[in-house]
Amino acid sequence: ADEEDRFGGHIKAFRGFRNFRIRGAELTRMGQFNNKGHYPIHWHMAHSVEDRDTYARENSIHDVFQRCITVHGTHGARVERNVAYNTYGHCYFLEDGGERNTTLAGNLGLVTRKGLTIPSDRKPATFWITSPLTVFTDNAAGGSEGVGIWYIFAPEVTGPSANQGFFQPGEAFRTPILKMAGNTAHSNGVRGFFFGDELTADQDFAN
Repeated sequence: ADEEDRFGGHIKAFRGFRNFRIRGAELTRMGQFNNKGHYPIHWHMAHSVEDRDTYARENSIHDVFQRCITVHGTHGARVERNVAYNTYGHCYFLEDGGERNTTLAGNLGLVTRKGLTIPSDRKPATFWITSPLTVFTDNAAGGSEGVGIWYIFAPEVTGPSANQGFFQPGEAFRTPILKMAGNTAHSNGVRGFFFGDELTADQDFAN
């Protein structure tokens, strides 16, 4: 799509919702290229949702203009058995690094292209995991222009989550990761799987 055509709808769940579930939907031409916060499916600063049954499950997300599914400042969201194809910037995306108890299970991401929204989108990851408190099982990443699966943590939580007490300074580096098993990555441009570098305050990566 031409850049002037990369402006689509977006779905965002804010704090205070009773429930938020998306299942079996086809989403295409969604998201807004280089416009932060406008993604096909997005939990935004919802804080703890662990007492609710909230998920994005068994959706087809293809030919969209920015990301696929974002979990931002939210604890307990479940992202399960989705398929994403031909997306820009990090696709399955944990944002500030303070997100707790996210489940990413059985998802597929294919053809993740470079984006411009945050600095690290120049090396996009199909799965961008910024919190050790993530259950990550049976996911597959193929054909990213950057990295298939990237675990990257920050010395301090970034963005709007920074003052919410989600992690204390340095805590992410000392916290054991939750379950990670059965994941695959292949045919990615830079690396299939990478556990390293440091998430910086401007959402870039530092060696």
